[in-house]
This record gives sequence, C-alpha cells and structure tokens, in this order.
Amino acid sequence: MPFKRFVAIGRVSLVNYGKNYRKLVVIIDSSLNDFDRFKLMLAKIKRAGVVRQELAKLKKEVAASDSH
Repeated sequence: MPFKRFVAIGRVSLVNYGKNYRKLVVIIDSSLNDFDRFKLMLAKIKRAGVVRQELAKLKKEVAASDSH
C-alpha cells in the first residue's frame, strides 16, 4: 500500500486507516536489513564504551589535580 505522506525516519506514528488501523508504527529506513541494524547497534555500544572510558580517565585526572 503506497503512502502519500513523508515522515522522518525514527518517528512513531499512529495509523488512522487501512488494515493497520489504530496501530502504532515506527518509521525505519528499509535499506537497512536486520544484520546491518545489528552491526550498527554493536558500533554504538562500542562507541559508548570508549566514551565512558575516556570520561573516567578525565574524572580521575581532575580528582588527582584537586587533591594536590
């Protein structure tokens, strides 16, 4: 079923007509398959880990400089 409205990727929408009437849907980029989404999720987790490590290093440096 073709849709006539353009909605940004990542938006949550309520369908007001058709077989999916009154259902919530999430708009996704259909060019990504499940494996690509999985790889993207892993990359985000790894990036968050690196950011967390660097933040811990900075906090440690600040704590060491405050104690002197």
